[in-house]
Amino acid sequence: MDISASQIIDLLFVAIIVMMAVNYRLSMRRYESKTADLIDQLAKTQVVKIKQLEDQLAMVSKGSQGVGRRLMNAEKKLNQTMERQSEMENKDTEQFSFNQAAKLLEKGIELNDVVGKVGITRSEAKLVDLFQQKECETLE
Repeated sequence: MDISASQIIDLLFVAIIVMMAVNYRLSMRRYESKTADLIDQLAKTQVVKIKQLEDQLAMVSKGSQGVGRRLMNAEKKLNQTMERQSEMENKDTEQFSFNQAAKLLEKGIELNDVVGKVGITRSEAKLVDLFQQKECETLE
Protein backbone atom coordinates (compact mmCIF):
# COMPACT_ATOMS: atom_id res chain seq x y z
CA MET A 1 0.00 0.00 0.00
CA ASP A 2 1.94 2.79 -1.32
CA ILE A 3 0.51 6.21 -0.81
CA SER A 4 1.44 8.65 -3.42
CA ALA A 5 2.24 12.30 -2.85
CA SER A 6 -0.96 13.39 -4.55
CA GLN A 7 -3.00 11.19 -2.21
CA ILE A 8 -1.19 12.67 0.80
CA ILE A 9 -1.92 16.16 -0.53
CA ASP A 10 -5.55 15.19 -1.07
CA LEU A 11 -5.74 13.81 2.50
CA LEU A 12 -4.13 16.94 3.92
CA PHE A 13 -6.50 19.05 1.85
CA VAL A 14 -9.53 17.14 3.19
CA ALA A 15 -8.14 17.37 6.76
CA ILE A 16 -7.68 21.12 6.38
CA ILE A 17 -11.24 21.51 5.04
CA VAL A 18 -12.62 19.43 7.95
CA MET A 19 -10.63 21.48 10.45
CA MET A 20 -11.88 24.71 8.88
CA ALA A 21 -15.46 23.45 9.05
CA VAL A 22 -15.03 22.48 12.72
CA ASN A 23 -13.39 25.83 13.46
CA TYR A 24 -16.21 27.66 11.64
CA ARG A 25 -18.82 25.73 13.61
CA LEU A 26 -17.10 26.52 16.93
CA SER A 27 -16.83 30.19 15.97
CA MET A 28 -20.54 30.23 15.13
CA ARG A 29 -21.41 28.67 18.51
CA ARG A 30 -19.31 31.28 20.35
CA TYR A 31 -20.91 34.04 18.27
CA GLU A 32 -24.41 32.70 19.03
CA SER A 33 -23.56 32.38 22.72
CA LYS A 34 -22.21 35.95 22.89
CA THR A 35 -25.23 37.20 20.97
CA ALA A 36 -27.58 35.44 23.39
CA ASP A 37 -25.66 36.90 26.36
CA LEU A 38 -25.85 40.39 24.87
CA ILE A 39 -29.58 39.99 24.23
CA ASP A 40 -30.09 38.88 27.84
CA GLN A 41 -28.07 41.85 29.14
CA LEU A 42 -30.04 44.20 26.91
CA ALA A 43 -33.35 42.77 28.14
CA LYS A 44 -32.26 43.15 31.78
CA THR A 45 -31.10 46.72 31.13
CA GLN A 46 -34.41 47.53 29.46
CA VAL A 47 -36.35 46.13 32.43
CA VAL A 48 -34.32 48.31 34.81
CA LYS A 49 -34.77 51.40 32.60
CA ILE A 50 -38.52 50.78 32.30
CA LYS A 51 -38.79 50.49 36.09
CA GLN A 52 -36.85 53.74 36.53
CA LEU A 53 -39.08 55.51 34.02
CA GLU A 54 -42.22 54.19 35.73
CA ASP A 55 -40.92 55.48 39.08
CA GLN A 56 -40.11 58.88 37.59
CA LEU A 57 -43.52 59.05 35.92
CA ALA A 58 -45.20 58.26 39.24
CA MET A 59 -43.21 61.05 40.93
CA VAL A 60 -44.09 63.54 38.19
CA SER A 61 -47.74 62.51 38.40
CA LYS A 62 -47.84 63.02 42.17
CA GLY A 63 -46.04 66.34 41.80
CA SER A 64 -48.43 67.58 39.15
CA GLN A 65 -51.39 66.60 41.32
CA GLY A 66 -49.92 68.66 44.16
CA VAL A 67 -49.33 71.60 41.83
CA GLY A 68 -52.89 71.24 40.56
CA ARG A 69 -54.28 71.40 44.09
CA ARG A 70 -52.15 74.43 44.90
CA LEU A 71 -53.24 76.11 41.68
CA MET A 72 -56.89 75.47 42.49
CA ASN A 73 -56.41 76.92 45.99
CA ALA A 74 -54.66 79.97 44.55
CA GLU A 75 -57.47 80.44 42.03
CA LYS A 76 -60.05 80.18 44.82
CA LYS A 77 -58.20 82.78 46.89
CA LEU A 78 -57.87 85.03 43.85
CA ASN A 79 -61.62 84.83 43.21
CA GLN A 80 -62.34 85.64 46.87
CA THR A 81 -59.92 88.57 46.75
CA MET A 82 -61.50 89.87 43.55
CA GLU A 83 -64.96 89.65 45.15
CA ARG A 84 -63.73 91.54 48.23
CA GLN A 85 -62.08 94.16 46.05
CA SER A 86 -65.28 94.60 44.08
CA GLU A 87 -67.25 94.98 47.31
CA MET A 88 -64.74 97.53 48.57
CA GLU A 89 -64.92 99.46 45.31
CA ASN A 90 -68.71 99.51 45.54
CA LYS A 91 -68.51 100.76 49.13
CA ASP A 92 -66.01 103.41 48.12
CA THR A 93 -68.24 104.48 45.24
CA GLU A 94 -71.25 104.73 47.54
CA GLN A 95 -69.24 106.58 50.18
CA PHE A 96 -67.88 108.90 47.50
CA SER A 97 -71.43 109.62 46.32
CA PHE A 98 -72.54 110.50 49.84
CA ASN A 99 -69.47 112.66 50.46
CA GLN A 100 -70.00 114.43 47.15
CA ALA A 101 -73.68 114.98 47.99
CA ALA A 102 -72.71 116.43 51.38
CA LYS A 103 -70.29 118.86 49.76
CA LEU A 104 -72.85 119.98 47.22
CA LEU A 105 -75.53 120.47 49.89
CA GLU A 106 -72.99 122.38 51.98
CA LYS A 107 -72.50 124.76 49.05
CA GLY A 108 -76.25 125.36 49.03
CA ILE A 109 -77.18 123.41 45.90
CA GLU A 110 -80.82 122.30 45.80
CA LEU A 111 -81.73 118.75 46.83
CA ASN A 112 -83.11 117.81 43.37
CA ASP A 113 -79.92 119.03 41.66
CA VAL A 114 -77.77 116.99 44.06
CA VAL A 115 -79.83 113.85 43.31
CA GLY A 116 -79.30 114.35 39.57
CA LYS A 117 -75.56 115.09 39.78
CA VAL A 118 -74.47 112.49 42.33
CA GLY A 119 -76.68 109.57 41.40
CA ILE A 120 -78.25 108.87 44.78
CA THR A 121 -81.94 108.69 45.58
CA ARG A 122 -83.91 111.64 46.89
CA SER A 123 -84.34 109.88 50.24
CA GLU A 124 -80.59 109.37 50.54
CA ALA A 125 -79.98 113.01 49.71
CA LYS A 126 -82.52 114.07 52.39
CA LEU A 127 -80.75 111.81 54.89
CA VAL A 128 -77.37 113.39 54.08
CA ASP A 129 -78.95 116.82 54.47
CA LEU A 130 -80.42 115.86 57.86
CA PHE A 131 -77.03 114.59 59.04
CA GLN A 132 -75.40 117.83 58.01
CA GLN A 133 -78.05 119.86 59.82
CA LYS A 134 -77.62 117.77 62.99
CA GLU A 135 -73.86 118.14 62.73
CA CYS A 136 -74.15 121.90 62.42
CA GLU A 137 -76.49 122.02 65.45
CA THR A 138 -74.05 119.96 67.49
CA LEU A 139 -71.13 122.21 66.60
CA GLU A 140 -73.00 125.38 67.58
